[in-house]
Amino acid sequence: MRILFLSEGDPETWDSWSGCSRGLVRALRSLGHTVLGCDVSEPRLVRWLGTVGSWAPARRRWAARYHFGSFGFWARSLVAKHHMSTLSGQFDVLLQAGATFNALEGASVPGFVYSDANAQLTSRDAPFSETAALSRDEVAGMIEREASVYARATKVFTMSEYARRSFLHDFGLPPARVQTVFAGANLDLTILRGPRAVPAHPPTILFVGRQWTRKGGPLLLAAFREVRGAITDARLVVVGCTPGEAEDNGVEVVGPVPKQTCDGQARLSALYQTADVFCMPSQFEPFGVVFVEAMLHGVPCIGLQRCAMPEIIVHNDTGWVVENPAALRDQLIAALSAREQLREMGVRARERALQEFTWERVAERMVSQMQAAAC
Repeated sequence: MRILFLSEGDPETWDSWSGCSRGLVRALRSLGHTVLGCDVSEPRLVRWLGTVGSWAPARRRWAARYHFGSFGFWARSLVAKHHMSTLSGQFDVLLQAGATFNALEGASVPGFVYSDANAQLTSRDAPFSETAALSRDEVAGMIEREASVYARATKVFTMSEYARRSFLHDFGLPPARVQTVFAGANLDLTILRGPRAVPAHPPTILFVGRQWTRKGGPLLLAAFREVRGAITDARLVVVGCTPGEAEDNGVEVVGPVPKQTCDGQARLSALYQTADVFCMPSQFEPFGVVFVEAMLHGVPCIGLQRCAMPEIIVHNDTGWVVENPAALRDQLIAALSAREQLREMGVRARERALQEFTWERVAERMVSQMQAAAC
């Protein structure tokens, strides 16, 4: 099958969707399919004009107005249609990442969308998202534009059941037109090692995330301060960001670790290997690829009982999902006090991740639907 894959950013590199586009494209090719990957980002001059026209005093609102506004949507849609025209006759199905552009209108082949969330979901459940910077009217326009994409999709693929339910209830799509396919880890799986021994270092909690507040960093830090009262040699390793407030006893701030290089991937993998438990009590998590990365390293996970986290973490089997800050503190103390149990849970976590959450499994789920539509 010949697939035209369209995304913001070059899908052949780490520049698109935190590497998710790259992982999916490679997995589809590994299954024997031809994938033409194209970037729908606007030309520099067009982007400059749109940026000027979207100006707002607050930088966060300015960025959101352009990225989710009508001008950017229109410009990216034109680029998408240019790619489709140039490659006409060379693809059997169309797959677009997200709905910040519309490549499906007027398409002569079956069209699919792969999404982690949507405007309705983020405006309701994500107080720290970019969408939260928009006015009510701007969000309404964003929802209307997204709806025009979903209405023309042969099927919408989602990263979670949490997102799938929103497409059914918020956009009224029939159940048969929305399918959960999950997502994979954006790491080279060949560098992963087998089950770990009980670590010789102090009890360690790992946090990986670029957005400290949205990913629940302050909540974890508050819980960790109480954990240190019970387990005096416990440590918290923070990767991906450099929050000043985390300069505390037992806290090690590593900062960003780029995945784009082999050295960066190896360093990140080593950090997972030294963790007893991975914890990210995210305030909004439509999927959570880092949970999968931790599980593939044999590290049990702790998340909140919200969004997609309970779909990834099997409570009391591959980790824990907790309801509130007090429960988070108590679970961290209990976990770090039973390190042999953590090793056994990590084995099960790795098995679950390999079975459910790899890009090859995601590609297989998509391909079965795309082939049926292309016949």
